[in-house]
Amino acid sequence: MIIPASMRAKLGCQKGGNLLARLVDDTIVLEPIEAAVHRAQALVRQYIPKTKGIVDELIAERHEAAKSE
Repeated sequence: MIIPASMRAKLGCQKGGNLLARLVDDTIVLEPIEAAVHRAQALVRQYIPKTKGIVDELIAERHEAAKSE
């Protein structure tokens, strides 16, 4: 499938690059893989509780364990 250079430029897609194709109603929608990944991450992020990062939690646990030794 040939996509005009001006459209590829707006998508940030190089010649020969990969796009994700999906069907929305009766329309084929093409989007850069990176955009699809960002969309999926945003969707998943909605369901993750907003707490401290797992690394921060691990460090805090290690500090508490060290204090009690």
